[in-house]
Amino acid sequence: MTHTGRFLAPLIFAFLILMALMTAPVGAQVNDPDITLGVTCLADQSARFTIANQGGNMKSDGSYVVVQSDGASATSGFRLTSGQNISFDSAGDTRVDVTYSTSTLQYLRQNPIDTIHHQRTRQAVSLQ
Repeated sequence: MTHTGRFLAPLIFAFLILMALMTAPVGAQVNDPDITLGVTCLADQSARFTIANQGGNMKSDGSYVVVQSDGASATSGFRLTSGQNISFDSAGDTRVDVTYSTSTLQYLRQNPIDTIHHQRTRQAVSLQ
């Protein structure tokens, strides 16, 4: 091998290793749940809340707390597969807090503080 060959061989080898690392899969891509909380004002000034999963299947249960304006609250659990949703009606000044887990974050919360009593629009809020 010539002097130039001895110099280029390690560079070519390093280049090939670098190219292999750049094209190798890093790992399985995780399809985490993407939970949204939608709120629709109804004609009687109540609200319809919809919790929807627009991502991957939930691996563990989530929960939501319905807090009424007088401070009374009720907690329920949920586990949604991809594309599933649940809906429930409540007073227009109700607050709903949603908690769930992903592969990277322990808990995500949605704490809407505005009432929808006088709103006539549909809202969707991503929890991520």
